[in-house]
Amino acid sequence: MKIGELNYIHSKSVEEEVIGAKRGGLLNSQLSPLTLEIMQNALLGKVTLVFSQGPLHLTPVLCVLLQVNNERDILVGIPRNIFKKRMKEYKDIYYSLRSRSIGFFYKKYLLCEADVNKSGEIKISLEGIKTKPKWGLRHYKDGYEELFIKGLFQGGCEDWPKIIGVPIDYNLPENLLKTRNFFYEKDSLLLSPFNPKFVILESVNERIYSFEIISKIIENLNNNGIGGIIHFSWPYLPGLNEFLKDLEDKTDKVSIIHIGKRYGIEMRESFNKYLIETDPLNNRSYKMNDFIRSRHSFRTLSLEGSDWNRYYPEPIKFSELKNIEVFMVGTLGPHEHELADIKAQHDLMISDIRYEINQDELPTKFRSLIAFPPFIDSFLKPSEITISIANKEGEYKSLPIKEALIEKFDKKRSGLSNYLDLCTQFDKSFDVVNHMRGLHTPNFMSKNSILYYLILQEIISERLSTNEKSDIIICDYVSQLGAKKKIQNNIISMLEYLKKNKSPDDIYLRESQFFTPINMRKKSLEPRQNIVKAQIEDIFYTLNKSKQKMEIKANLIIGERKISKSITILLTDIHTLNRNLPEDYTESILLLPGPIPILSFKKDNPAITRGFDILLRPFRKIIFLTYSGDNFNKLCQQCDIIDSLVGENSSNEIAQKDYAISATYMPEDLFVKIKGKSCVDFNLEIPKSELTDENPLDTAIRRELMDNMAQQPEKHEFNHLVDIWKSVKSIKEKKTDSTENLISDYSIELTKLTVLYLNRGVEEMISLNSNGFIRKISDDGTIYILAKELQPGDEFIYWKATDKQSLDNYFINSYSEFADWSLEEILGVYRCIADFIEAIQSIDRDSIYNHQLETLYWLTEEQKFCIFNLIKYLLSNTDVNTIEDINEITEKWKKVLGTDECIWNDLANLPEDEISNIKYDFESGRSYISYSKLLPIVKHFGWNLADTTFNALLSSICSKSININEQKKPVKYFFREYVNLYALGKLIGNQNIIDRYEEINEAGFEIWKILELVGHSIYRVREGKDNPFNEMDQMIKERMSICKVISNG
Repeated sequence: MKIGELNYIHSKSVEEEVIGAKRGGLLNSQLSPLTLEIMQNALLGKVTLVFSQGPLHLTPVLCVLLQVNNERDILVGIPRNIFKKRMKEYKDIYYSLRSRSIGFFYKKYLLCEADVNKSGEIKISLEGIKTKPKWGLRHYKDGYEELFIKGLFQGGCEDWPKIIGVPIDYNLPENLLKTRNFFYEKDSLLLSPFNPKFVILESVNERIYSFEIISKIIENLNNNGIGGIIHFSWPYLPGLNEFLKDLEDKTDKVSIIHIGKRYGIEMRESFNKYLIETDPLNNRSYKMNDFIRSRHSFRTLSLEGSDWNRYYPEPIKFSELKNIEVFMVGTLGPHEHELADIKAQHDLMISDIRYEINQDELPTKFRSLIAFPPFIDSFLKPSEITISIANKEGEYKSLPIKEALIEKFDKKRSGLSNYLDLCTQFDKSFDVVNHMRGLHTPNFMSKNSILYYLILQEIISERLSTNEKSDIIICDYVSQLGAKKKIQNNIISMLEYLKKNKSPDDIYLRESQFFTPINMRKKSLEPRQNIVKAQIEDIFYTLNKSKQKMEIKANLIIGERKISKSITILLTDIHTLNRNLPEDYTESILLLPGPIPILSFKKDNPAITRGFDILLRPFRKIIFLTYSGDNFNKLCQQCDIIDSLVGENSSNEIAQKDYAISATYMPEDLFVKIKGKSCVDFNLEIPKSELTDENPLDTAIRRELMDNMAQQPEKHEFNHLVDIWKSVKSIKEKKTDSTENLISDYSIELTKLTVLYLNRGVEEMISLNSNGFIRKISDDGTIYILAKELQPGDEFIYWKATDKQSLDNYFINSYSEFADWSLEEILGVYRCIADFIEAIQSIDRDSIYNHQLETLYWLTEEQKFCIFNLIKYLLSNTDVNTIEDINEITEKWKKVLGTDECIWNDLANLPEDEISNIKYDFESGRSYISYSKLLPIVKHFGWNLADTTFNALLSSICSKSININEQKKPVKYFFREYVNLYALGKLIGNQNIIDRYEEINEAGFEIWKILELVGHSIYRVREGKDNPFNEMDQMIKERMSICKVISNG
């Protein structure tokens, strides 16, 4: 390092030396060994990948070192959700760093913030640079501020190197580079163009990202001679193995710092020794905790910071951690030693089911569902979990598990009768709300029962937390549309009851009815705790926009105390939680419905569960709910495996593999002259991921669990799992655009085209998913049409990919919080509306029913026939001369609309005048259903936007080509008020939209932002104006082609 020394002021009277002159041949520094390693790599101009267990922390001090040594512009990209908080911390630190030779660094370098609005426009603000220094006497601060502002407008700061912090949603803003326009208050001023020679991307995994795209960024940085740090705040990430493997031939240009759990345990003694020995305050009794406590600069500026003991802990068993709790569901009969060994009634039923279906050739989807009932480890009842099945016409609909299986198979099929009985048992479990209302409810306790009891007790007592503020994350292992809403509705039902019935005698329930705490160290029962009851004075709740989070506030009286309690509940699933962990999760209680299953359900298809590393996260508390018997046994096995990872013994396979993940890439010798790897002899063989998009720790843990399962005397569970695993794995290896379609009973129709690649002049035959949306090039930009609708002469955007995935779906999967969704699922809703409008417009008052509505697959034949007759009736002429005529119209209206088969039966009992007006509107003009004739109907279902908006929407979607013009404002296919999508669902009688309109709309809102970004990126690439630091631009530049259709087939 070329800098001689660096000091940090953290209070008026305390200034600490962060980096000083060498002592005894060692660098005198109060920073951690890995912090100094990263800084040295940065000064050498390398690109460094950092996989830590928390925030980067070291950005301000690193920027100072880079500026002093090279005087270069620096770009700092931070996820938007933490940008303001992080930049505030960094500004406080930056204005507290100085050296004796230079003084405060803010006198020579500008620290700025970029404000990027939702439309992508960028404004670089100098307000955040703290024109008034943080430290010094008043006359110095005032004088400096006056001179600095004067210098800004007179060109005194024009050529100062700049550090610009940028909030990132998905990728870097398009117009940041070379910009000269800066703003102070409302005034614009010109500074030298921003030309970064070092890039810091922080906490990349806390925004939407893709390793494939990160690889392109690394390549661009190296090609342009730009150094950088790409930081991830967690060391176990999906796809990490493949990503690091691809970088193996670039290790001369890329350094990797990976701090896994076992690495931290093994390096603890060495790193502690280094820090204590280099500290001038060191004496015989000096311990690491003394060092951490006395060194504010170390806690603030080092990578590991105040979390040092979490990074480098003493070995301890996972099951003995204070934040791990296990609650056994139901009243317990067995003795302590029988908790894992005894078979619960449902264990015996599941064992029989697996045996009975062993010889049955079931599709993978249904075999998974029956052999591994998803409701065992779920907060959902069987009736709340749906699956899609095909009807006789090959069209699909979603039904609860039990109804779907009855419709799909013969009840006498092997194992099915027992499975249906099992569904009935779990559906008829104890209902807390019904019990409070005095209604009969069964005695059987399920995890569904316990969930609502725990929330109830958190409101009226101090069961989970003695804090007055609680953050609870309810994480289910079933991931499908509508699941979170069902849990939320049940919570709301309970809260509504509590608002009306506040007496504790009405709502108090004995804990022993529900669960018993388990001591995991002894595998035994814990003494039951006394619950402190409260009188509720008032209670209310709010829902956030996405409907996935709710805030509950209650004013309570406990004894003679009055307290106000605030509870935040986040509803999520294991797949979403691994991808999008809340920033403040360390303050949260995580509720899990049992051991993490090897096989879980995503939508309604089996999926290999990822995210065992979630158990290593430092939540305030992790609570498992478990049944006695097999369920508890599986939880014990998982705990034993994690015990092996973080416990005393490092010779076991799981500890060896985890250490290998880090040590393989860490430097042999660190910059501070100590070893970067343990002296203990480890087998440095990284576990090969069986799926390219999972993290290696998941692979290692799952193998251990499978090995344990293979040794059990009962082999049916293992055999079923192996077969299902082979099926899922083979489908993943095929890399098809629709894993669900292959694993279930859906079929994919392909459209074959002969195309000309316009950029290469080459003809080729390609295949596209017929029902997939592609971007067709038009005069105004691009429009979405189905692949099967392409015609000779059409030009479209083709995405080169081995998995047949479309360009838009690739970026939805890579960037969106709704990564499990596809473009077809969003736009398919509007295709349904278009098909409905087209179908009813084909009916006139003289039509004869001849399957005109066959495209409306979501309606039954009876519903189709009913809507046909309804349209004919509405269009038919009626003479209205007397009161009797009006009465006759009303009676006929009620007769036609009042049947269960009529999708508009909610309108059967409208007032006479409204019925007459609607009937008159339909009769007027041509015998044809215009958009305006449907307005009174859709308004009764809740539509509250302007008439012109309704007409414009229908006109757009019925054109069958969906406009997403990059340069103009297109029609958006989502609504600020969700009720409008609900109204459209009611209009066309689509139960899927009616039940799930909130999630569909939310997904549409989030995904549309991605589509607009993609559109802008396509435009830049086609115009030759791509941004070298924009991840999306570089991927599109590499893999996008413009094709012209020569012929079909």
